[in-house]
Amino acid sequence: MIFGYKVICKEILKKDLKDCSIAIQGLGAVGMPLAEKLLEEGCKVIGSDVDNKKCKIAKKKGVKIVSVKKILFEKVDILSPCAFGEVINKKTIPKLKCKIIAGGANNILENEISDNKKLLKRNLIFVPDFVINSGGFLQALIERRGGSVKEAKEESIIIAKQLQRVIDHSRKNKLSLLESAFILFD
Repeated sequence: MIFGYKVICKEILKKDLKDCSIAIQGLGAVGMPLAEKLLEEGCKVIGSDVDNKKCKIAKKKGVKIVSVKKILFEKVDILSPCAFGEVINKKTIPKLKCKIIAGGANNILENEISDNKKLLKRNLIFVPDFVINSGGFLQALIERRGGSVKEAKEESIIIAKQLQRVIDHSRKNKLSLLESAFILFD
């Protein structure tokens, strides 16, 4: 996801990743490695998890820990739900203080079409989870075929290229990222 985040920051936020703040909901198999990579990049990282052990580990690494009830509503550049699906919905959307939602959880929006429209009305951008988090799936496939972790990470640069393609299509056709992704990857 780190390659995708670099594209998001450059193309949408118009700043370097190192200058961004990211809130990560869920510090498990996806969220913790993401937090580590973002910290290495110099980002301000806020995190939360229902498992206090994971929170303690993340805090030692430099993640600011907040409660699970507050993580979705932190004032950040990017909100990254990496735990549960359907966390962005008619109840949470009015309280969001992020600029972009791009996470590793599947089905982040409870209702893709209506929730995306609600986000757009608030000038919030949703990066489709099936675009931004497909790097983990790609890595698993490469490793399963006998490839190395290094090879898998190198191959995951394709995620940034696909995300750039979605952004370009969105701008050219005056569509949301979700609408563009549906068209491009149908």
